[in-house]
Amino acid sequence: MSLFDKIKTIKDAHEINVCMMGPRSVGKTTIMTSIFYEMCEGLSDTKLYMAFSNPAENGKMGAFYQSLKRAVEKQNPSELPASYSEEQFRFDIGLKGRHPSVKLVVQDYPGEYLVNQSEKVREFVQRSQIVLVAIDTPYLMETDQDCNEARNQIKLVTEYLTGNVDTIKNKLVLLVPLKCERYAHDGRIDEVSERVSIAYSGLKDSFAQNNIACIVTPIQTLGGIELDKMVDNPDALDGVRMKSVYRSYAAAPKYAPLFCRQPFYYLLAYTACHTEWQQTHTSGSFMDRLLSSLGAYLKKDKDFYSEIRGMQSKLFYNEKGFKTITTNTILRLS
Repeated sequence: MSLFDKIKTIKDAHEINVCMMGPRSVGKTTIMTSIFYEMCEGLSDTKLYMAFSNPAENGKMGAFYQSLKRAVEKQNPSELPASYSEEQFRFDIGLKGRHPSVKLVVQDYPGEYLVNQSEKVREFVQRSQIVLVAIDTPYLMETDQDCNEARNQIKLVTEYLTGNVDTIKNKLVLLVPLKCERYAHDGRIDEVSERVSIAYSGLKDSFAQNNIACIVTPIQTLGGIELDKMVDNPDALDGVRMKSVYRSYAAAPKYAPLFCRQPFYYLLAYTACHTEWQQTHTSGSFMDRLLSSLGAYLKKDKDFYSEIRGMQSKLFYNEKGFKTITTNTILRLS
């Protein structure tokens, strides 16, 4: 048993936090499900593992995973249950055969929380290393500005992030277009990233001035099916007057997400980079002390630190539609 397995009280105090935001039913739970199941496969050739901190969550996400599979097989993502409240996902990450080295906490906030529960969101963002913004790609690409805004709430997200930029300083923001299957198959994935860059252009100056790295990471969250068309949705109560219809691109479509592990790779690579950076950059604030404590802990756990630092080699960076909006002095990938 290693030293880090013995010091449980210290180990449990260290968390890596991710704040995930986006409108209701955009697919944030789908993102987490696809990331988890893809990561379990992606970590098979490493010394790392990822598991639920609470075994009960395994059953909950397992049920959602089965719903995803059925929805794809029936070519009907609308059958997926929508989440109408904040959700939290907790995972253990560590070296195989050892107790977890860190706990990953992903907090999912529906879009309206940025207005109605703004202080609650701000407090969690303050404690987070990464902010992840979910984007419904078909609405971004196929509908007019009003419908896209109603669906993706771009103005709301942009105003929140720029208005609370002090809580995001020196951090990483991932803009994550989901359901990108059709655009990848049509060779238009770079067009998706460019459209995201334009839609969220209001973030660029503020992020650049506050040492915030921002990267577009398009992922294929469904697999087996792709967007067919957008149709009228006149009875929508949320102002989203169009809805997406999907089609199969295989004889027997199967749930097969692609590139969903990339946001997780970015998370681990950024955590390792920040561990190095904060050794010489600290202001004495509560957040700096907290991150400094995490960094010092990771530095001592050399085997684990070496593994997460190695995630950098698995990243897509300025390829396959992954596009840099702003860089900072922490995330060194080129």
